[in-house]
Amino acid sequence: MLVASCAMALAPVSGAYNSVASYARPGARFTPAVRMGGLTGLPRIPKEALAVTRSYNPGMEYTERIATLWRDLETLYGIEAIAGVGGSRTGVDASRLVDSGVKTNKFRGFTRDIDTRVARVLKAVRKEPSLLNPEVSNRFEFATSKAILVEKFGTQEAAIKVMEQDPSILQLGDELYEMSAGSIRARATTKQLISSLPLLVVLLGLVGVATTDLGSDVPQLAAGKQALAELLSR
Repeated sequence: MLVASCAMALAPVSGAYNSVASYARPGARFTPAVRMGGLTGLPRIPKEALAVTRSYNPGMEYTERIATLWRDLETLYGIEAIAGVGGSRTGVDASRLVDSGVKTNKFRGFTRDIDTRVARVLKAVRKEPSLLNPEVSNRFEFATSKAILVEKFGTQEAAIKVMEQDPSILQLGDELYEMSAGSIRARATTKQLISSLPLLVVLLGLVGVATTDLGSDVPQLAAGKQALAELLSR
């Protein structure tokens, strides 16, 4: 009697297993993950970010160490609950008002929040690919650097602006204590100028050609050429 009861109790479980197994048959359709990691419990990283690791990761393969650096950068380039410690990883652009109804007097619009962290960090690692190199970058130095920047400049927004101008500043860590806010800002401005130097050279060349063709007596062209020359000489 006891054996029969046990058999009856196990029957639904076996049937449920067979039912679940039928959905796991080979060739079943599934939606692939957008990022590496994620569903596996590992840190996620966009494939676009792995593309900048080619010089030290020739196969541009996913590694947990690289993905961990990306994850922490995502946190640091957002507004945290406590700067350099983590917590909230919010970074949204709430300024995009869609159909506010101002012109029609029919207030049926809405404000769309857009997460800006991925775009910010992609821009940063493209400027400074070594940020994702585990051999030269340290996630704890990243956090220390941001905390010091917030202390120097007063707000996370101001610190993030400097981090956008000069992403490599996150690799300095405690060295930032020895630098004044003015010297940090000057370094960031210089780095930003150097990163945009090729574009400025092209613009200067175009202005020079236009000035030659149209004559330097055209006030707008002459002023533009002088301004670009001064910017490049700084």
